[in-house]
Amino acid sequence: MTLVPLKCTECGGKVNRETLTCEYCGASFILKDESTVIPRKIISCPECKQSLPIDSIICLNCGKILTDNEKEIKKLEYFKEQIELNQWVLREKLKELPLEKDDYILNFYGYGNLLWVVTDKRLLIFEKRKKRVEEIKYDEIVRFYDFKPYVKRGFFMNSFIMDINIETFKGMIAWLHIELPVSDFLSPQFYEQQATMVQNLYISSVGAFLASEGKTKIPEVILYRLKLKK
Repeated sequence: MTLVPLKCTECGGKVNRETLTCEYCGASFILKDESTVIPRKIISCPECKQSLPIDSIICLNCGKILTDNEKEIKKLEYFKEQIELNQWVLREKLKELPLEKDDYILNFYGYGNLLWVVTDKRLLIFEKRKKRVEEIKYDEIVRFYDFKPYVKRGFFMNSFIMDINIETFKGMIAWLHIELPVSDFLSPQFYEQQATMVQNLYISSVGAFLASEGKTKIPEVILYRLKLKK
């Protein structure tokens, strides 16, 4: 039986099954069932009085560091520095795209003249030559359709199709649609690689949508926006 990864109820980080602690915020849990955890005990942040699971090393509401353990503090600061560095690198790669200052980039994919970007606030399509941007905000989305790449048969040539379709309050939108010609000059690995990248984009976009509805949390986004206070 494949075990479902355990997620922290506070930040969405991975919970170690052996220690039942979150690798990001240090919160301590007990198993509710094989796929969910609940806090072992609740404490209050001394700074803002936010309720937190016991053993939390940081308050995710105000950024107060709650541990004196130097190694844990250094690990927390290291995680935050790496997240900030990663955002800087991504923004450099996408500097032609007019991103907002508070956009947190989760993933992107480029093909031809188009660039698809997932942030924590919206989905973007950027047309490079015309410098034109289209956006879909998460509060406009009803649901995502399943991502299922397929081969379309043609008279002269087959095409490998990848779609990310979204149902919005105004109707269905094909946020991403790519047709790759199926050619003997391209290896099967090429198509697998493209499908994997688009699937990762799909997973990121669904995760960001669920986070916007409060159904899940993205630890990197939370830690990125926090100002650590000792």
